[in-house]
Amino acid sequence: MLNVSWTKCAGGAWCQLEKVDVARVATSGTFVVWAGTQRPRAVRIGYGPIARVVRAQRHDANVMRYRKTGTLYVTWTALPDYESQAAMLYLSTVMRPFITDPLPPVGAIEVNLPWRPSTV
Repeated sequence: MLNVSWTKCAGGAWCQLEKVDVARVATSGTFVVWAGTQRPRAVRIGYGPIARVVRAQRHDANVMRYRKTGTLYVTWTALPDYESQAAMLYLSTVMRPFITDPLPPVGAIEVNLPWRPSTV
C-alpha cells in the first residue's frame, strides 16, 4: 500500500469544497470530493492539476447537487501522473463515488483513504 498524506485546511479540519483557496496550489495529484463527516460518502474521485480540478468541481452541477446531503469537502494528495491515475482507480473501486468518470487504463495502486490515518 502507498501511504499518502491527504491535505487538510487550517486547524487540521477537512477543507470545504466551496471555501478552500487553491489559488496557490501548484501540485497535481488525486482528489476526493465527499459529503458528510460522520459517514462520509464519496461524490467524485479524480486526478489532475489540483487548482484546476478543484475549481471545476465547484462549477459542476452534478457535484454541487450533493450539497443537499451535507457540506461538501475536498482533499488531495500530490502524486506523479501515473500514480495519481492508479490511486484514482483504486479509490473509485473501493469508495464507489456517486459520480463516476472514465477510469484510466492503468493498474490500481492501493492508497490509504482520506479519513483513515496514514502511517506516513
